[in-house]
Amino acid sequence: MPFRRWLRTLHRYAGAVISAFILLLAVSGGALIFKDEIWRLQYPELAVVPPAETAARHASAFRAIEQTFGDRIRMIRTPREGVAAYHVYLDGGEALVSPANFSVIDEWAWYGSLTGVLAELHIHLLAGTAGRTAVGTLGLLLGAMALSGLYLWWPVRRQFRLQSLALAGLGRAFLLRFHRDLGVLALPLVLLFGLTGAGVVFSGSAEAVLSMLLGSENGAEAAPAASAPGGVPAPGVAMIARAQAALPDGRLMSWSPPRAGSAVHYFRFRVPGEIHPNGRSTVYVDANDGSVLQRSDARQAPRGTRAMHWLYPLHAVRAGGWEYRLLAAVTALALAAIACSGLLGFIRAMSRGKRSRGAA
Repeated sequence: MPFRRWLRTLHRYAGAVISAFILLLAVSGGALIFKDEIWRLQYPELAVVPPAETAARHASAFRAIEQTFGDRIRMIRTPREGVAAYHVYLDGGEALVSPANFSVIDEWAWYGSLTGVLAELHIHLLAGTAGRTAVGTLGLLLGAMALSGLYLWWPVRRQFRLQSLALAGLGRAFLLRFHRDLGVLALPLVLLFGLTGAGVVFSGSAEAVLSMLLGSENGAEAAPAASAPGGVPAPGVAMIARAQAALPDGRLMSWSPPRAGSAVHYFRFRVPGEIHPNGRSTVYVDANDGSVLQRSDARQAPRGTRAMHWLYPLHAVRAGGWEYRLLAAVTALALAAIACSGLLGFIRAMSRGKRSRGAA
């Protein structure tokens, strides 16, 4: 069988298998682009300007949140533009806390919130760790499908017509032209979102590949350790100020409490020039004596690590302006249409084949 014919068959059958999953990822990912807007519709108080950020205010917030949620806390994100609330990640759910008086705005499990369901679907396909691996694999397959589609399209590229995008019917020929021409138009961003999504899931492998391509060392550092005999309270003003002094031009983005038996407070900062919206600059502080155990400035990371920091903001549309958000939303719709047209065209082709065999 000639290679092109073999590839066309593989493209058709592989697309039929993954199209429903790609449709789910496209719809959920497109909706999550507007997660902050959805939240502000639900909670109008998130649109206000939060109080000035100081070590004292963060310390008060962390203590108040700890009193409310106890050892269920996994991480607390500080208020940001468009979301004037402390975002608390809990064992079994999430919560938003007012920065003004530290009252709970809302608490939910993922299945009790629209954005929670969308995120769980997009990140885990509602299937936990195995689902996350499946999502990463789908990202790689989507990239392969996009490139194979381009290869198959190239010999017939002169047949490209913008009019094909005005779907004139549901016949197999119409569906094929629509699928082919829309796929080519959307290919650059489909490829981008597929591969960056896979890179976020398989982050260790992605960083190793980027480091190799860019000729740099892998920048991963082991987290420091310090033990504590009992529970460790949330950090006070002095400890937060000491962490801030380790990265004086950084903005505190989140704090993660020590896990059981540990005495290490984990702070994440975003420094000027950093692309990652959640910050990848870190400070570890020993709760026993308040000493800084380790600090890292994302601007000084190896080239491969800095390239890795671009994957999440590009995939989650947390980089660029409204133009990139608009392009991403249109791409999500286009990808959903590509998946549907490909699957429907496959079903039509199979049905026609069965009718032909039956007539024979």
